[in-house]
Amino acid sequence: MTATAHPQAPEQSTAEAPAQLNTDTLAALNTDTLAALNDVRHRGQSWLLARQSESGAWTLPLRAGVAMPSVAMTVLALTALADSGCVPEDAIGNGLSWLAGRQNRDGSFGDGEKGLYYRPYCTALALWVLPNTSARQRKRVAKAVDYLRQNQRLAGLNRGGLGFGMVAPAPTAQNPGATFTRTFAMISPTSMAAEGARRVGIRPDDRFLTEIAHYVRSCHNDARINTRPEVARFLKRNGFRLSGDGGIVSTLENLRRPATWTGQSAGSVVSSGISTYQGLSAYLRAGLAPDSPEVASVTRWIAAHYTVSEHAGFAEVMRAGQRPLWPTEHAGFTPEPAADETVSDPAPADDIAQAGRYLYLFAMAQALDAVGIDHVDTPDGTRHAWSSEIANVLTATQHVDGSWINQNPRWLEFDAVLSTAFALAALNIIYARRAAAAA
Repeated sequence: MTATAHPQAPEQSTAEAPAQLNTDTLAALNTDTLAALNDVRHRGQSWLLARQSESGAWTLPLRAGVAMPSVAMTVLALTALADSGCVPEDAIGNGLSWLAGRQNRDGSFGDGEKGLYYRPYCTALALWVLPNTSARQRKRVAKAVDYLRQNQRLAGLNRGGLGFGMVAPAPTAQNPGATFTRTFAMISPTSMAAEGARRVGIRPDDRFLTEIAHYVRSCHNDARINTRPEVARFLKRNGFRLSGDGGIVSTLENLRRPATWTGQSAGSVVSSGISTYQGLSAYLRAGLAPDSPEVASVTRWIAAHYTVSEHAGFAEVMRAGQRPLWPTEHAGFTPEPAADETVSDPAPADDIAQAGRYLYLFAMAQALDAVGIDHVDTPDGTRHAWSSEIANVLTATQHVDGSWINQNPRWLEFDAVLSTAFALAALNIIYARRAAAAA
């Protein structure tokens, strides 16, 4: 496979050195001191609030470092701030007012000047914060839900899933306005939609959520769970077999071989952390019990691959060639070679393992909180208090100005607003758990 260059991250105003490890703060966190954890959260809140524009929105460098108001960024920031409490009401209200004005006629929300990019993903996220307290607001929510229902695959390999829709890659000299549409489903937008459905009161037995569970099973790396004949045929045709590790893959499309494939075996499927934790959350939002075979299989993977220091399993996925680097995946990627060719990421494994680190920690906190797990017992006999360990990592990596940023540029985490929103959202979950335990 041909290598391509890393995306170029835009310069950040938050590029100060990370705060030095504060042993006193970490010790306080280890004793579940709410005040110490709250101090970390308040610094993150202040930084996010200072980045809200006058319109009420937060921005995203959607094209080659050009920042523009973003539905996705605004929802993630609003979620992190609203769930953290002690935030000025006008900041939340202004953000919600801006968001309401971004709904398209078909009920969707999207990024870009015309609201056309990432519509299923942005619409799913919008449900996280849209109020549902008046007839007008309920109509807005209902239109968004209808859009997601209409864009859920109800047949074929991707049955039950949702995708990202039209995305905006970095422009090239040959095609400065390049766009392309992902026609396939993925675990990430599907899981976001499941969470949105829960927040607006859709029942777990609703077909929308039962079909989501169906899609997650299709991406589940366990033949006892993933029993759809068409999935088995697809994997065999492309030279793959389920390894049975119990984790979840981000999309079956990453396992599709190009037309030039000669038929050699590609080996066992490898699972990764973000997809596994997001899939677990989707299962739970769809009403699966913590002792269900699906959840039990996933929790075995979590125990075997538990870590808070990197994105578990992702480097292995990349080394196995099972996570192609789509050159046009997001702003900053330059297609090289052609956009339809599969290429590999040349970054060293220790860098690749940090891809999506803050989404990973948020997805972990969200899933383990939802399933009701307080500790993860790993095969070496160690009992991990996951909430303390995540809090410690986030304390150690917070910048002196209160922000977080991932030096690995994948999935836009080079943008400090995105990384900070995910980090603060994870801390909110941990704080709520501790506050409830102390009550």
